[in-house]
Amino acid sequence: MNRIRLLWTRIWNILSAYFAKAGCHPNLQVSLYSIDSLRQLAMKFLEKDELAHYHFQKQFLKPFEIIMENTNAQESKALIIQCISRMVLGRVSNVRSGWKSVFVVLRIAASDADKSLVVAAFALMERIMLNYFALISNTLGECVVTLGSFSQNSLTQYSLKALDYLAKVATYLAHPVAKGGASLADEKDAKDGNVSTRELNPLDEKGAGTTRGTTRNTASGSGGASRSGMEGAVDKSHFQTWMLLLTCLSRLVTDNRIPLQTRALNLLFDTLSKHGNLFSLENWEAIFIRILFPVFDGVGVTNAPPPPSEPAPKRQPRRPPMPRKGVSPEWLKTTCLKAMTKVVRLFAQYQDKIQKLLPDVLALTNSCISQGNIHLAKIGIECWKLLMSLSGSKFDDENWGLVLESLHSLFEQTLPHELQAPRLRKSLGLPAKSPRGSPELDGGRVKSTPLTEPPTSTTLTNTNSSTNGAAPPPEKKRATEKQLIQTDLLISSRVFIKCEIHREMFKASLSIIDAYYPKLKQDHVESLLHSFRSSIDFLSTFNSDRDLRNKLYSAGFRGPNGEVFNMVDQEVEAYGLYLKILQKMYQGGNPNFDDSKSADLKLREMGLKIFNRYIAGVKSLEGKSSSELKTLGITVCSLIEGFTEYTEEQLKANLRTFLPRMFDLMEYGSVDVRRAVANFMRKRTMHKVLEWAD
Repeated sequence: MNRIRLLWTRIWNILSAYFAKAGCHPNLQVSLYSIDSLRQLAMKFLEKDELAHYHFQKQFLKPFEIIMENTNAQESKALIIQCISRMVLGRVSNVRSGWKSVFVVLRIAASDADKSLVVAAFALMERIMLNYFALISNTLGECVVTLGSFSQNSLTQYSLKALDYLAKVATYLAHPVAKGGASLADEKDAKDGNVSTRELNPLDEKGAGTTRGTTRNTASGSGGASRSGMEGAVDKSHFQTWMLLLTCLSRLVTDNRIPLQTRALNLLFDTLSKHGNLFSLENWEAIFIRILFPVFDGVGVTNAPPPPSEPAPKRQPRRPPMPRKGVSPEWLKTTCLKAMTKVVRLFAQYQDKIQKLLPDVLALTNSCISQGNIHLAKIGIECWKLLMSLSGSKFDDENWGLVLESLHSLFEQTLPHELQAPRLRKSLGLPAKSPRGSPELDGGRVKSTPLTEPPTSTTLTNTNSSTNGAAPPPEKKRATEKQLIQTDLLISSRVFIKCEIHREMFKASLSIIDAYYPKLKQDHVESLLHSFRSSIDFLSTFNSDRDLRNKLYSAGFRGPNGEVFNMVDQEVEAYGLYLKILQKMYQGGNPNFDDSKSADLKLREMGLKIFNRYIAGVKSLEGKSSSELKTLGITVCSLIEGFTEYTEEQLKANLRTFLPRMFDLMEYGSVDVRRAVANFMRKRTMHKVLEWAD
């Protein structure tokens, strides 16, 4: 054993291969004997100190790795764990570069199916973490990966313990070993394992705030900084260890075991929230793109491309495509909302530093909304509203431009454009483009054709004659027509889901006006109005195209209750929200532009259309009720209530247009509409009449 290390290295290059081969021998006795002989040699080698930059301990422990990875004998694996345990506990101060091999052996054991082997390996890992942590900071990355392997094994109790140790490693990374402390590699204090637990355990909760010893090359390096130190002071090697730890936690967020995924989720975001001031913008970009966003890949959240009619955004999110992985539907219901909410809150917390990540966060929420899954879409909408609530006050003009651009893209993606697909229209014998028209006005008067009654045979005959100049198609052709429709529309439920999501987005987008209207520039407000108007145009065009809707009905595509499919309620609701924005503008309050003047003409034109449509609808139904009229009545009441807030000049400018319709509403309107008109008359016109009478 007194030979020089260079000579031992040459000898060991030959012997290590021999021991590795003998340790994997199919004869169990040969295997066990070779492993025990290897242990005896290793203990002899560990009696000698390792020279600087000469990693001999790593070389002579390498055969344990090879045997552990290649043998199928559980007895051999168990013996290796015992040997490693004896060496670590007996010669802990001289393991040095050999810690890497120790962790590789433990990592292989952690993923083994034999529970007893996992328990034995974790017992050693736990002892290292509790008593000798300061000695392994040179191989902290290997330690983190090994804990990650233990956290993914099938024994939940050990998985949770491994997560606890990962949390303590995170604390150590954020509060690295202070320079000038006691040297843990000092031979006088650490020889033969006679090292005090207090010195070797910087993770001890009681000693977490005390001065810790240093090793020759700690994981923190020169870039390590305390929480109160300089922000973004994490060097490259230190950050790599952070990424390994965060990756372990990120993978467990989608684990099938609820306690484990909940603990991992909380630990992941608590760690980032608590220690995020240590990271630079470049670090945060890597964390969001490589750690946080992949959590949602399993539910199909990707960067969806814009629809064909929509130009690509100016700033594309920087998230690379990620491989898909399956997650259980329960995860979508129990954890997805929590995870995405935490992403939004984390962005809001460090928004001043990571404002440039806004396009990526918007891409995440938009992907959820546009997936076609109603539950996932509601999660995305809730998180979108939360993002506006927490971060909107800090948005500059460029940020608001990005938000409204993505909002317009969402409106387009959630409209059922497949209903107007040229191939579908061609299969139904209709022109490639739907006639652009709106059911509200026809030369100043309203078309009062009902939209919800099933087409009669006469209607269908007339429709076919007008489009094809022939009798209705035979049954065989009708069956082919149904097949083509299903091919184009995919499934009818997807259209219904899109409609529901689109309505929810209407309501969510109004929160921008309610909360941040004074901060918006004219371009921003006009962009939002344009998004609403584009949706209204699409809905109006479809609802006014009776030929298309009747053809769809005859081919089997119908509404949820078997009626002729229409989106009238959705269209009317969009009109109501559009008018709310115009009324907000008309009342003033935005210092950035003359909002009242900008809204004047639009509000008068749209208000008149709504009044005419409501009155015509009441007349056509002859006292009957409909969901369209109920929704339209709410919009009419809101419009009338807005009139009561007008200034004298505004009221005088609009009275000639709206007063005749007010009298019609008093004659034909519902109780609520009449009450709204009476309240307006009482507040704004009665005193004028009394003055005239006097």
